[in-house]
Amino acid sequence: MAAKEGVAQLVVGAARLGRDAARMALTGVPAVRAALHGARLGAGPGFASEVVERLGIAILPAPAQLVAKGLLQGGRALGVVLARKGAVVRAEAQRVVLHSKDGVQLTVAPGGAVAASASEETVRAIARGTARTALKGIGRAALQGAVAGAVLDGGLAAFGAWRSVRRGELTGRDAGVRVLLGASRGAVAGAAGVAAAGIVSAAVAFTGITVAGAPIVLPIVTMAGAGALAGRVFDRAVRARALGEEPAALGEPKSDAR
Repeated sequence: MAAKEGVAQLVVGAARLGRDAARMALTGVPAVRAALHGARLGAGPGFASEVVERLGIAILPAPAQLVAKGLLQGGRALGVVLARKGAVVRAEAQRVVLHSKDGVQLTVAPGGAVAASASEETVRAIARGTARTALKGIGRAALQGAVAGAVLDGGLAAFGAWRSVRRGELTGRDAGVRVLLGASRGAVAGAAGVAAAGIVSAAVAFTGITVAGAPIVLPIVTMAGAGALAGRVFDRAVRARALGEEPAALGEPKSDAR
């Protein structure tokens, strides 16, 4: 039993580390999309590749389909490659590359380093849109962030609740509540982080502030900070009341709640 419990603790620890990396990857792509639309909203008719680069997002001159094809051809010998409907996920020993069919690409390294890029054709397509289209784009991206956050946090909450039920610490009903709270927290944090990336990018594009050359990708940094803040607010406003916990003790949710 002790050995099984030790293995379970290792799995939980790995899952929590993996969750952070997965959150950065899966909500990072919607955050970059929101940033592109936000920059279009802030820059207006002056939106161009130079505006995008000021956010720390590189421009890929090749079309999205060619980039995806290159990842597929060169990736199978280096790691695991998954492809579906124009989107490619390439996992290597030192990095994970996500390329969406709309030309947004995110590279995440184990140490937390992130690089973001978008194809030139994607930037031109967004430039042809209107302010209303840009607002809709930010909204769609925020919804995608909410779904990704709900799946990640809800999945980890389900695993923790299952362990607690097996140990007799929770009833089935209480476990269901914890899973629902975990998924809800992930959805709130994901949506808030992605929406904030779009809003801040709009402000940067409007004011003309330059972030290019800095070792950060502004939308990703914004997403991470705003998402963490939204998660803490959710803990204090919702989770504490639902589980009867003291709000002051909620620096981080307990693992069983995830």
